Amino acid sequence: MSAATSPPVPPTSGWVRWLALAAVVGSVGYFVATRAFETRRSAPPKPPSIVFVLIDTLRADYLGAYGFDGDISPHLDAVADESIVFENAFSQAPWTKPAIASLFTSLHPEQHGVIAHRGLYGDVEGEAPRASRLPQRAVTIAERLRGAGYETAAFIANPWIQRHLGFAQGFDVFDTDDVGNQVPASLLLQKATAWLARRDPARPFFLYVHLMDVHGPYDAPQGDYDALRGSAGLGEARALTAEEASRLKGYLTRAGGTRGDDLALESWRASYGAGVRSVDRQLGGFFEQLARDGVLDDAVLVITSDHGEELADHGAWDHGDSLYDEQIRVPLMVRMPGPAPEGRRVERVVSLIDLMPTLLSAAGAKVPRSVAGEDLRALLAGRELGGPGVAYASGVKWRPELKAVRTIDRKLIHGGAGREIFAIDEDPTETGTVAASDADRAALAALLERHEEALESGPSFRTQGAAMAPGTRDKLRALGYLDDSDPESPSTPPPEQEKES
Repeated sequence: MSAATSPPVPPTSGWVRWLALAAVVGSVGYFVATRAFETRRSAPPKPPSIVFVLIDTLRADYLGAYGFDGDISPHLDAVADESIVFENAFSQAPWTKPAIASLFTSLHPEQHGVIAHRGLYGDVEGEAPRASRLPQRAVTIAERLRGAGYETAAFIANPWIQRHLGFAQGFDVFDTDDVGNQVPASLLLQKATAWLARRDPARPFFLYVHLMDVHGPYDAPQGDYDALRGSAGLGEARALTAEEASRLKGYLTRAGGTRGDDLALESWRASYGAGVRSVDRQLGGFFEQLARDGVLDDAVLVITSDHGEELADHGAWDHGDSLYDEQIRVPLMVRMPGPAPEGRRVERVVSLIDLMPTLLSAAGAKVPRSVAGEDLRALLAGRELGGPGVAYASGVKWRPELKAVRTIDRKLIHGGAGREIFAIDEDPTETGTVAASDADRAALAALLERHEEALESGPSFRTQGAAMAPGTRDKLRALGYLDDSDPESPSTPPPEQEKES
């Protein structure tokens, strides 16, 4: 057929072809968009990052959020207003080394073996100074988080928490270049902020910061001391008794822990509290930076301590030598991700060993079967969790036989000369003036017996020793750990533990 005789092309056929093409393209686009939406909808949420701030030696009742009456912690109190605040949180040991080993592994001191009591960190028969170390076989929270894809970093000012003592397991960055009480929080927080700025934004992170500003010898700025002196939270205004004065540790008196020659109880307590006020002020700027950078929108913020501090509550000072609440009760606040979460308070008894399984579960990381702690995610979500809870503590420096059981309203300290039972609801300062019933004694004894049975059947490691890094011993002495004036410090070690899983 010639072109002249061909039928005319309908004038609308071009539009028809265009519409057909558009329909195809539209269908493809709809398919692609739908699949993309379904992919986004079905993709698992990014696990939360974790900012973990540990303030060494901070007892719970020296924060406004825990009832201190005075100008001591406005920035931490502001965080508490947006956090789940645990009113009854307990450490598993009254001094740093076993407490952090328990925090990192969710094991009790008898299990991880990092107890370093009786000369294991001193000279013994001419040997070089040694210290017990965290076994390589012990699984840490940092190891599990790194295995789940997290970047991990630690900035630490405590000379006990060292790489050669096993605490670096699982950390990509483990910075202990600046250790000791003289290292201000601001220095470590600057390092942590710089690390946050250069990390991979596509990956979640675990940041651990360990601050020493509150630890003795109580040499915080004079302005912080002046702001606290006279506060009702310091307790009764009186002079130290002769016994209280005689039990002051040498590193405190040599450093002038009080201002001048003042031997008033209020002065010593204000000197300690001044360290709390100082670290709170430094943390305020760090929290503001985290908020400005959007870190808090996607991160869980944990604030706690490794142990408390005795301030003549039972006639003595310092920490590591008893299991009364002033040494093992710690603050614990967990701020969930978001610009301004709603705060809540939880009365249930919890422990530092609960943090590892809780944070690993929140991160979607594998929780080791060996953990002794509980997963607290139900409490974080506002639900109930199996009863009022119970905490156990041990790891006293010179008296490893001491053990404590703490419930919401009762306390047992067992070992040595016998047992002490306290009715905490009526006798919160553990004076022993309120007698516990026979039923209380039997119930606490049964809890301790079951706990010791669980320790026997659970994982445990042989106590291992490691030589101290050069200079570490001098830094520990400055913090009172190797104090020649300590009357309780024995010169010979006991046999090493032989338990091993």
